[in-house]
Amino acid sequence: MARSDRMQAAKAAYVAWQRARGVPEAAATWELMGDSKERWLAVAEAVRAAIYAELGNEHYVIFTEDRWTVEHSVECKLSGHMHECAYHDAVRLIADEYDPDRAGRWRITGIDSEGLPSLERTPDGP
Repeated sequence: MARSDRMQAAKAAYVAWQRARGVPEAAATWELMGDSKERWLAVAEAVRAAIYAELGNEHYVIFTEDRWTVEHSVECKLSGHMHECAYHDAVRLIADEYDPDRAGRWRITGIDSEGLPSLERTPDGP
């Protein structure tokens, strides 16, 4: 996640915190925070890390006879960048034809130098 995106997340956390406390936005605006913005950035990043640890942050792909689908990571979902996901693009390169040996659920462990996904069958797959 780019620093500007992380800073936007920190701003959203700050605004939500202020709103929950009942502080009028004019009384303590983000623009007046100065160096305190870095503390909010650290808070937002710590919360993000805790969410990823709790919910997992992996990508999976499920292949069936007539289609395939990527289960995006928590980070990918929360960032709003699923349409730009490199894992989705990598799977697309190998998913043009049905392979019965590939049916089921796989964890995407990475992308190789040719842009192809590295897959690991999950225990809940066939």
